[in-house]
Amino acid sequence: MVNMQWSSNRMGTSAGILFDHSQNHVFHYRCGQETRVIPRILQMRSHWLRSQKESLRLEEAGLSKEVLDSAIAAFCLEIIARHGDPAPRLCNKDPLTLKSAAYLAELFPEAKFIFMIRDGRATVHSIISRKVTITGFDLTSYRQCLIKWNAAIQVMHTQCREVGTSRCLMVPYEQLVLHPRDWMQKILHFLDVPWNESVLHHEELINKPGGVSLSNRESNTSSLLADPTPTATPCLTLSYVTRDATPISTCDTPLVAVERSSDQVIKPVNLEALSKWVGHIPDDVVQDMAEIAPMLSVLGYDPYANPPKYGSPDSAVADNTKHIRSHEKLWENKAKDLLSPNRVFHDVNLEDSASEGPAPAA
Repeated sequence: MVNMQWSSNRMGTSAGILFDHSQNHVFHYRCGQETRVIPRILQMRSHWLRSQKESLRLEEAGLSKEVLDSAIAAFCLEIIARHGDPAPRLCNKDPLTLKSAAYLAELFPEAKFIFMIRDGRATVHSIISRKVTITGFDLTSYRQCLIKWNAAIQVMHTQCREVGTSRCLMVPYEQLVLHPRDWMQKILHFLDVPWNESVLHHEELINKPGGVSLSNRESNTSSLLADPTPTATPCLTLSYVTRDATPISTCDTPLVAVERSSDQVIKPVNLEALSKWVGHIPDDVVQDMAEIAPMLSVLGYDPYANPPKYGSPDSAVADNTKHIRSHEKLWENKAKDLLSPNRVFHDVNLEDSASEGPAPAA
């Protein structure tokens, strides 16, 4: 059986810093890139359910809940298993999939979920400054993006609580950065994975066998839907559990360095990203922050703190930060060596039915 794990928040560094820690040959744990298509199939299902007429038509056509659930589970597993290296432990880090956590928990009864929480001001600043186009997000407006962030994070928070603490672990991004050893121990214990020191040095595993793969080739979204199996590559047959165990075949394929924060993943854990948002949010938005994004307080952040006080870092993290700041050119060159100079970043559709938009017309 393949253990399945789901993680959500914004794309890139938030999820990447966690899974690039745990994704290596010691644990046989593989996440790979965001698939982009899994959130869309979940969104389609929610649209179907929100329309009474559409639900009735599906039932009349013989597409019962059981049929659809089985098909969606098989689709998700096929994408997750075949879009990266074979591994006995698989995970998915598409943004906002946790908005469907309760449903995914039903489809994958052995799955666990990690809810990566991050200060919404930092998340929105990252989205805007890196020009990550997201359906429904106006990249010219911090206010509108924070409102959108608040709505999405509220749904995910509710879903995680509904799934329960035994299957959904909330991980504060800032605390993972400040205290990586403590939090990685908590995370691996939650996942029933033994401790290994290599999880604290993900940067040493970049583009190494069994490590974190960043390919130099450009991305083509349609390739996710094509058969990725190389003709001469040995395959590993894995089985997973939905309502019954179904064997699937997976083959080795490279990952692609197209996520916008790949340049951060190559560095050791450091403090660079924690407070980059300070000073960039308009004054009127800062003044209304508690009203615009009430989930900040729910998650334990002070909406009035500028700069915020996240805590003091472990000595190793402080040392990493000093090294990176004093060797900026070295890390800049390393990023150029590891990442393609012609990377292509595709638009992302993060809209999920669970909280937004009217039901489609019948």
